[in-house]
Formats: sequence, structure tokens, C-alpha cells
Amino acid sequence: MDFTTTIEIASDARTIWEAVSNPQNWANWMPEVKDVEPTKPGTTPGYGAEYTVKQPWWKLDTQQIQIRDFEPERRLAYAASTSSGEIAFEYAMRELADRRFAVDFTMRSVGGYAKLTAALSGGAMERRLVKEAEELRDYCEARSPQDVVG
Repeated sequence: MDFTTTIEIASDARTIWEAVSNPQNWANWMPEVKDVEPTKPGTTPGYGAEYTVKQPWWKLDTQQIQIRDFEPERRLAYAASTSSGEIAFEYAMRELADRRFAVDFTMRSVGGYAKLTAALSGGAMERRLVKEAEELRDYCEARSPQDVVG
């Protein structure tokens, strides 16, 4: 089961990319993320990097994530391994007119149990994805250089 949403952000590419590309920055704009730690000391964001993500709404366990695609200022994709199975996430940025960017958020349940959990969520996972997009927009617009949003 796939969920997708898109949000427009009046910000510069660097501000948006710094927020999404480094999992350790996620707690700055996603209140539901309590802590993100690399699995190996000295890990830098990029293809193959692995992290542990703690989120209270992911009640059964922490997420173990691995970055699967990393294209600076364009795309970040990662897979989260949980007790419900693997879930794939993607943030894709594209520039629009008037110094605005669109960010596409995609969440895909990969395994059978993860798909069943998503189907039974009653739309909660989709609402969570939309809220996450809004949180990114608000965070980036508040930190963007004034000549971008002014």
C-alpha cells in the first residue's frame, strides 16, 4: 500500500535538503521523532548509512533505517525495518517558479504484514504523512533566508 503527498515550500534548496537529508535533523522538525542515532560512530548521511529512529507513535519498536538513495538537493530514499515489516520512504524535491520547491513524500509498505497494517490503519498512516509534510514546510519557511519568503 502506498501513500503520497506533495507540499510546496517557500524556501531555499539548502534549507530543505539539510532538514530531510540528515536523519539526525528530523527531530528538529518532526515532533514525533524523539531521537535518531547512527548505528556506527562517525556515520555521515549518504547511501548505505544506517540509523536507529525512536518515535512514540511507532509503538512496538524503534525503526532501523538504511538510506537507499541519496541525490543531493533532489532525492532521499530509505527503508525502515520494523516489527511490522519493511516500509520504504522517499523525499523528492523539485524546483518550482518564484523560488519555491515542491517536496513529494511517499511511504510504501513493502512486506505482507506491513501492507496489512497500513490497510487496517484507518487512514492514520496517510494523515501522519500529510502532517509530516506540513511540519517540514513550517520548519523550512521559518528558517529560510528572508529574501526567499519575504
